[in-house]
Amino acid sequence: MQKLRVSKYIQQFHSEDPVSAQTIKNWISSGQLQGEMMGGLWFVHVSEPTISKLDSLLQCLEVSQ
Repeated sequence: MQKLRVSKYIQQFHSEDPVSAQTIKNWISSGQLQGEMMGGLWFVHVSEPTISKLDSLLQCLEVSQ
């Protein structure tokens, strides 16, 4: 699991139709979105996609070409 700050989460997952940071915080508070507040900062929990070792190697090769 990866923890993203709210602003980074909005950039990555809501760039076409951005929502406010307060909306994301409300979604976390209501349980609609997994996340937490740590040290005064809000973080969204994002599942990391599972990539096999072969797929990872192929991606590296494609990038290097």
